[in-house]
Amino acid sequence: IVVFILGLLFLIIYNVNKNIKVRKNLREQISRDLHDHLGSTLSTIALVGDAGQSSSMDKMKSDLRFISEEARELTTILKDFVWVLKDNDADSQELISRMNSFGNTILEAKNIQSIFKFEPKICNITFSMEQRKNIYFLFKEIINNVAKHSKASNVFIDLILNKGELVIEITDNGVGFDISNSSNGSGIRNIRERCSLLKAKLSINSVMNEGSSFKISIPIK
Repeated sequence: IVVFILGLLFLIIYNVNKNIKVRKNLREQISRDLHDHLGSTLSTIALVGDAGQSSSMDKMKSDLRFISEEARELTTILKDFVWVLKDNDADSQELISRMNSFGNTILEAKNIQSIFKFEPKICNITFSMEQRKNIYFLFKEIINNVAKHSKASNVFIDLILNKGELVIEITDNGVGFDISNSSNGSGIRNIRERCSLLKAKLSINSVMNEGSSFKISIPIK
C-alpha cells in the first residue's frame, strides 16, 4: 500500500509540473486540499496505531481493520487528485460517472438506496480543472455528510441544466438537522467554501424527522 501511495504522489507532482497552464493560485488550492486530506488521514492512522500497541488482541484486530480502511480511503483520495490533475479541459462525462459511482458506493455501505439522474446534454459541457475539482469534492462532501448523519433510507440525486446553470440537488428522507446549529460544523463550512469557489448559489433546507435537501446552482459558460 505504501509503495502504491508513493507512486500516486509521484504522479500528482508530475502532473502539476507538466500542466504549465494551471494558475499559481489553483496549484496552491490543490496543494492545500492534498495536505489537508493526507494530514488528517495519516494523523488518524498514527494515533490509532500508537494506541493499539498496548491494547488487547481483539482491540488490536479492530484497530488494524480501521487502519486498513483508512489506507484504502487514502488511496481513493490520491486517485481523485490524479484524476483532477488531468488535461485542463475535459467534458463532464467522466465527472458524472465518478459522482454516480462514489454516491452509490458510500450510500450503499450505509444501506441507503440512491437514485442518480442527470440530463444527457450535461455530458457535453466542458469544465476547467478548477471547476471539475470543486464540483467533485463538493459532491463528495455532501454525500459523506448524508451517509454519516442523515440516517436516511433513500437519497435522490438530480443534475439538470437551467438557464445557464448546472443545478445539483441532493435530497434525503432522513432525520434532518437544525441548519442554524450546524452552520459552524466543518462539513457545512466546507460545502459553503466550495460553493464560493464555484461562484455557486447554495440552498439548504431541512425539517427535523422529515429529511434534508441541498441545492447547488453553478454558473457555466
